[in-house]
Amino acid sequence: MADLYGDTLPEGAVARFGCVRFRHGEEVEAVAYAPDGTTIASGGADRIALWEAATGKPKTSFSLRPYLPPLPEWAADPLANRGYIQGLAFTPDGRQLISLVEPSGENPVAGRLILWDLTGSRLPKVIECDRVGGVYCPMSMAVSPSGRIVAVGTRGYVRIVDTEKQQLVWVEEIKDVRALSFAPDGKALAVATPERVILVDTTTGKTVAQIPADHADQIAFDPSGTSIWLGREGEEQWNPSAKPGTLRRWDLRTGSVARTYDTVPGGTYSLVASPDGKTLAFSGAGRRAIIWDTAAGKAVARIKSNSQSIRLAYAPDGKMLALTEGMRVRVWDVAARREVHHNETYVEEVSIVATSLDSKLIATADWGGTVQVWDPDSGLEINSWMANHNFRGINAMTFTPDGHSILTFGSGTARRWDVSRGEETVFFKKPKKTMDDSLAISSADCRLFAAHWGNHKTITLYETTTGRSLRELNGHAQAITQMAFSSDARRLISVEAVGSVSINSLTATDDQRWQSLGTSSVRVWDVTTGQTLHTFAVDKPFGRMTVSPDCRVVAVESYQKEEKVTFLGFWDLMTGKEMVGRRIKGAGGAVFSPDGRYLAAKAGNTIRLYEVASGQVVRVFEGAVGSVTGLTITPNGRRLISLHHDGTSLVWDLTRPHEAGVETSKSWEELASKDPATAFRAAGTLAANPAGAMVVLGEKLRPAPKSRTTAALVADMDDPVFSVRDVATRELFWRADRESAELKRILANTRSAEVRLRLDGILQTAPSPWPKLTAEELRQARAVGALEAIGTPDARRLLKALAGGDPYALLTREARVALRRLGEE
Repeated sequence: MADLYGDTLPEGAVARFGCVRFRHGEEVEAVAYAPDGTTIASGGADRIALWEAATGKPKTSFSLRPYLPPLPEWAADPLANRGYIQGLAFTPDGRQLISLVEPSGENPVAGRLILWDLTGSRLPKVIECDRVGGVYCPMSMAVSPSGRIVAVGTRGYVRIVDTEKQQLVWVEEIKDVRALSFAPDGKALAVATPERVILVDTTTGKTVAQIPADHADQIAFDPSGTSIWLGREGEEQWNPSAKPGTLRRWDLRTGSVARTYDTVPGGTYSLVASPDGKTLAFSGAGRRAIIWDTAAGKAVARIKSNSQSIRLAYAPDGKMLALTEGMRVRVWDVAARREVHHNETYVEEVSIVATSLDSKLIATADWGGTVQVWDPDSGLEINSWMANHNFRGINAMTFTPDGHSILTFGSGTARRWDVSRGEETVFFKKPKKTMDDSLAISSADCRLFAAHWGNHKTITLYETTTGRSLRELNGHAQAITQMAFSSDARRLISVEAVGSVSINSLTATDDQRWQSLGTSSVRVWDVTTGQTLHTFAVDKPFGRMTVSPDCRVVAVESYQKEEKVTFLGFWDLMTGKEMVGRRIKGAGGAVFSPDGRYLAAKAGNTIRLYEVASGQVVRVFEGAVGSVTGLTITPNGRRLISLHHDGTSLVWDLTRPHEAGVETSKSWEELASKDPATAFRAAGTLAANPAGAMVVLGEKLRPAPKSRTTAALVADMDDPVFSVRDVATRELFWRADRESAELKRILANTRSAEVRLRLDGILQTAPSPWPKLTAEELRQARAVGALEAIGTPDARRLLKALAGGDPYALLTREARVALRRLGEE
């Protein structure tokens, strides 16, 4: 399948919001044109991507991860093993791409030149380049006109590397290297430092000339080879009277400055000369790139950008200019002074999502406040607007119950917008004497939203339709960091602050700050009365929190101090105890399906769908470029929406896969499979063949027979026959949540060691919202799910019959819950 722009969708995806063209997926740190001008390369954290220059269509990509050293053992997230591109260039024949990579990590690690073979005939070559100067050490790279020699600059040295022989040619000690540029004939290398520009003989490494140039940031040889352009740093840009930086042309024939031009305050991030030397392009502070006419000595174009750090590259014919902006590449027509192939509304890192109750509309928002409304079936953008919250982003968003309006929350304000017009209709004011920072969350039925205003320790409940304040929830001793409603909006779960650590600023290698996360108080509130129902502690929570539809389990991302890894943990809201056996390492951003049978969680750019009953993975969704920033499942349970770091979103099909022509009797057997993916597919096959499914399910499923009394089952637990003891234990297990007091009384009075052992085991593990099920119990639960998916009158009649069985039995409970979701109480 393909999206609206003709670009291939990952397997399992049915639509994409936004366009992937020229979207790198992470911050772009370098850009380069191929010698024939048909390909643009972009480099950023984790990978290098190649694009069709004319269309922006992705061609291929290379992962940096296999060629980088592993992170330290204490790193919190092994998936965050990243290297950062400090230089990128094609060889003149276009057969190789050269990248300079600085591995991440707290300790100094050697930078690496990676030579990528673009013909596909050889594996990449890796050449290590020592890094000098401590933890933070900027690096720069320049490739000679022949493509064979590469210059690498660090804080204290310049190295010349022969890429064919893969060996160091020479090394020269030069303090604080800022930028490098080869002369057109390759015989000289210009090195920019804060105090001067040094010309070095590329053969010997000896200095041949020095040019005084205080605060030189960037350098570029003129294509004629007779002069050098210098970009000099100005004063800090936030100073109103700051002196601007300068652009200087140094004539190598006379050894003097030929021209000096004022530019902008702050530093110069990139400086490139066009192939004919008629224009220069440079970027600096002020979020813009400037195209400079070298003959007239003035700017002929100013390109506004959302990014502060812009990298530039001219096409070989000089007609186009590629520039980086955040997580994408833009292409500018130099002569026409306009951007080419601008595909759609550009946003960065969408992280907020909302669905209408009928599942027909999806709204997404990026960190800058751009709201977009989408058709989930086609991927078509219906409307978009800027939701300005005091010039800050949005931290929560919800549809109103009728789907006609959207509420956005951020920076201490709440606003309601008309979906069709994108116009603000209501503005909700925050309480007086509160900070602008706020946290808000809406209920699944879109009737309520809860807000925590900055420094207050109080949660306020509002109606989404009127904005009327309903009640306040008081009890937390610290500010609140997370909130979540139960699916029926009868419960609200909140987590208080864990200290002074900013959760959003934590990185995978930030061990000391991860360790400083503390234990937080979690509260479960009755929304109707405003009373606290339960309070328990969670160790080192962070990230997203979500509640199961039955309000029995809360999923929280946490940090495990002993193993120094992040994990997705699950807490029983009745007991306040963690179900330790259900931890999922490295996962986060969890969301439950509306029926509570499945849970989706992210890890990097991969999404896994877990079956709650077994705790096992049933489907994996991967192939997206940007890492996943958020997840949601539509109210009808048919679609999973994933938000991505590159500004796009994907719509995944959650309907169960099925096999055509498979006998339903085989599907019945497969429902008990140890492989949950096989059982998942079997349930889909049954749901896709209602007539055949009803025959086999009607034959195999019978209401659970009424069980014996508790006293009789306890007596059987002391029977000399093991199977009798085992059956009695299992039956008592399912009634433990209702009769725990009676079982505790029997435990205290029994003289039988066998009964004591078995009763103690039951009470220790039950009542549990997610007990360990036998193969037959899993089959029963999966079969009820298939009946619910079929939903025909015959299926409903069978569910009603099953719901009339023994009230303690799993089959009875599952059938009753399914009927409730189908509106058949």
